[in-house]
Amino acid sequence: MTARLSTELAKLRSLDSTSGVQSSFEQMGTPLQQVTFVVVDLETTGMGAGAAITEIGAVKVRGGEVLGEFSTLVNPEQYIPPKITALTGITNAAVSRAPVIASVFPTFLEFAYFSDQTVLVAHNAAFDVGFLKRAASRLAYPWPSPTVLDTLALARLVLPRPQVRNHKLGTLAGLFSTSTIPDHRALSDARATVDVLYGLLEKAAPLGLTHLEDVRTISKPVPLKRRRKVALVQNIPACPGVYYFRSQIGDVLYVGSSKNLHSRTRSYFTAGENRGRIREMLDIAASVTYTRTPSEHQARILELQEIARLSPPYNRASRNQMRHWWVELTVEEVPRLKVTRVPKGKRMGPFSSRKRAQAASLILSRASRLRQCTSPLRRVAHPYAKDCYLAETAGCTAPCHGFSKKDEEAIVDAANLLEGHLSTLVSSFIETIGDFSAAEQYEDAAMVRDDLKSLLDGAFANLWTKSVRRSPKIIAARRRPQGGWEILGFSHGSLIAKALSAPRTSPLPVLDSLTNMWPAKEDEAKTSFSREELLANSKWILREGTRIISWQGKDSDPASWDVDGVGKYLGLYKKLKLATS
Repeated sequence: MTARLSTELAKLRSLDSTSGVQSSFEQMGTPLQQVTFVVVDLETTGMGAGAAITEIGAVKVRGGEVLGEFSTLVNPEQYIPPKITALTGITNAAVSRAPVIASVFPTFLEFAYFSDQTVLVAHNAAFDVGFLKRAASRLAYPWPSPTVLDTLALARLVLPRPQVRNHKLGTLAGLFSTSTIPDHRALSDARATVDVLYGLLEKAAPLGLTHLEDVRTISKPVPLKRRRKVALVQNIPACPGVYYFRSQIGDVLYVGSSKNLHSRTRSYFTAGENRGRIREMLDIAASVTYTRTPSEHQARILELQEIARLSPPYNRASRNQMRHWWVELTVEEVPRLKVTRVPKGKRMGPFSSRKRAQAASLILSRASRLRQCTSPLRRVAHPYAKDCYLAETAGCTAPCHGFSKKDEEAIVDAANLLEGHLSTLVSSFIETIGDFSAAEQYEDAAMVRDDLKSLLDGAFANLWTKSVRRSPKIIAARRRPQGGWEILGFSHGSLIAKALSAPRTSPLPVLDSLTNMWPAKEDEAKTSFSREELLANSKWILREGTRIISWQGKDSDPASWDVDGVGKYLGLYKKLKLATS
């Protein structure tokens, strides 16, 4: 069996079609030859959750070599029904002197020694794993939650009927001519399952089951035609970069980026990919190409640029990167809040959509009691002014009746809110969400939550981008996972210079290549990239772990920025993004 698996794995050693270099197994993940399988079989007093284990058999194997075996009867401390004895041959007398599960279980766990490189294998794994997890729970042992490979599910995938009459262990043992005949005893069945496992792995290799990372998805229900297309990404390396799904004639259908191209592209061919539009794209795709980048961030920036350049038909997000929306305080004699693409005064944003900007504008207008009418007003009483609904409900200061101190206060409040001083407002939102939830008005609570999220979208975008956008020169660095530094240069939020330092060497000489690459005019830099690039670059610069080497401009000391109520709500904002995703 090992020789056959080795043959299938050897087929993966092909030249990388994009870069012309050979992909290594290390790049693609952990080959199954290097994975330790713990093949387990249990005998029990019955099928239900109240039944108990009567025998445990396990075989530990790696690369086809048996590393060890484990076998013991277990006193179930309950009666074994005659029909179970007839099936397994295990009698009440046989287990009467056997150790109880409390004595056996820790020894089994020690034998199995489950780790990140270990896979628990069983035929109809839900049955065996269920009993083991219940035993762990009753004995107060933490269940190690290993990766599980069910040979029954795998057999159904790679050997559909009528290739075999059924998928029972005995039938598969006959098909693969196992060295041990299963006989409903734990160790014998585990030994037979080992041979069945390697037989199935040979047949599953063309479907993409070649590495440990594939085991978690291979038995999920994905159409065979689509799963076979995993061969398109077989030789893509595990490195940061941008990937391109292409049609039969080479047109780009979809563009994405990842810090691990290999695992990300393979994930499209699993049950985890449930987007109808993407599944349609996968059925059309005929090839996948890629471009390596030095880091995940550079991959993201290249992805945004490629989506803008190519406008792939199956990309929805990031296709309209130049559509910026802000909430601004107008420069009229009696200001109001306005949603615009070309802000001239104080602003919050950018927002990803006009709808979100409008939601934030309404929230801020209500919070500040600023007028919402769009007609130009003078700071004198309007002769035909009448109280509107907002004025009657104290939602507006009614400057149409004559400008007063309360109108001036509303303008100041609105300006402060745009600057991110949101503590009181956010606290009010949280209280309202709590009240609705306590009253079991969950739909109303969700609406308020979504409004709060829209507001914080703009507030955090404003916080992250404002000072970055103003600076003509920022140089920042982050340590690379493999050692050395990634050093990037930005001008007014645009990434314009990149350099890497080698591991265990000084990064200082690399900085020399980043000195004379800044445009002279601020407007030129601002129009050369999109809102999403600006936000992505700002997040990278201000992310924990980034070291600022040089920062020129009005806001030269990021540590002194006034974040008031915004910065302290970063944790809340992350939760809101997760809840509304």
